[in-house]
Amino acid sequence: MVVLVAGNRIAEEIGSGSVRYVIFRTSRASWSLGKFVGQTLMIGLALMLSGASAYAVAKFRLAGSGTPDLFLNMVQWSLRAWIYSIPYLGLAMGLSHLTRSSSKATVMGILAITLCFALSILIRHFTLDTGWRAYLPHLGQLLPDGHKMLLWRNAAAPLVAGSATLVTLGVCYLLTGYAFFRNRDV
Repeated sequence: MVVLVAGNRIAEEIGSGSVRYVIFRTSRASWSLGKFVGQTLMIGLALMLSGASAYAVAKFRLAGSGTPDLFLNMVQWSLRAWIYSIPYLGLAMGLSHLTRSSSKATVMGILAITLCFALSILIRHFTLDTGWRAYLPHLGQLLPDGHKMLLWRNAAAPLVAGSATLVTLGVCYLLTGYAFFRNRDV
């Protein structure tokens, strides 16, 4: 959902040339971060509304399932899903800085997210306790999948640490793409 909704927003404006008028008044960094924050909030709102809508359907269609605890849990898991989507959004929008074509940006985002999942599986599969393979889990910390289990916990410390790490990864992915866009002629 993240790639299809927001992965090509930057490439669309670069390709159409409308970015020239925006970056005339503001810096490229603030434009990129503004796009990222806006898309992040849009996806967060969509996920929160999805959780609330799922609760409403459960309340009206399933007898005895409309408790307030269920609503709080659905909103809580929607929030966790939103936080987990932030690094993938940063990755897709960072790659969107590299091209003028929105189609290419979408394809690059889909391939990058698929590669992240494949690398996570390979890292888990080939990790051993000795030798150079013992260091593979440290490489997994650069991928969002390496931090998703922290979002499953209900204790505050791992939840806050995982959330902060995932948001930081998203911003780092975005800024990596921005580094290529920074001096590019638009």
